[in-house]
Amino acid sequence: MVGTLQGFVNYELAIAKNDAYRYGSWDCSDRCNPERSGCADCSGLVCAALRNQGVDVGCLGSFELARICYSKGGLIPTGVNEYGSLLFMGINQGRGGIPGVDPGHVGTDLGNGYVVHALSHKWGILVTPKSWVNWSGHYRNVWLTGAPPKPPIVVPKGRKLIVLVRNLDGHLEEFRIVGGACAHRWQTSPGGPWSNYASLGGTNLVSIDGTLGPDNHVVICAVDSANAVKYNRQQPSGAWTGWH
Repeated sequence: MVGTLQGFVNYELAIAKNDAYRYGSWDCSDRCNPERSGCADCSGLVCAALRNQGVDVGCLGSFELARICYSKGGLIPTGVNEYGSLLFMGINQGRGGIPGVDPGHVGTDLGNGYVVHALSHKWGILVTPKSWVNWSGHYRNVWLTGAPPKPPIVVPKGRKLIVLVRNLDGHLEEFRIVGGACAHRWQTSPGGPWSNYASLGGTNLVSIDGTLGPDNHVVICAVDSANAVKYNRQQPSGAWTGWH
């Protein structure tokens, strides 16, 4: 059974969050099986995510993936954000590059200005702004379909002045209302010591709640004294969107 774009993206995000999958050299003999080998290169990560969703393309390189996408259409301008689509570097007119000549690379668009990819032997598998790479080709995911996930709807039930959210790696993050604004602190490691409080702003907030969003980043919801619902979302970079 073929899976979904959301399952494909969530697989890559889960691997990016797990430090055990970061690789420290280019030597990765089983690059398309990160669960087994503990490593993956850029195209190996995409192939593993497709296989996880029931689409076995083997163990292809980024140029081969680009050629398949090109042959099936679906070209997207590189400046457009589209959830679950594939971004390529070093491909020639969208048809795939020349191994050993062109610097091939592939990443998965998260639809919000960020991409998840196996960036390099130094950085490993992580989420970065799209601007970190000079992408030369962009295609819809020709193997999977599905709408991007909607942000979770979280509305405080009753008055709540403090909430704890457990992040994907297990560390807790505390959010509390202090003087009508939101302050937060976090464990520096799962079960470890806590940071100092930092302000997330807000005005006349009276109740708060939170959860992990579909991209495994925290979403905070608050109600103000006028009974208006406000949201503040953590971005892949770690920065916050601000209340809106």
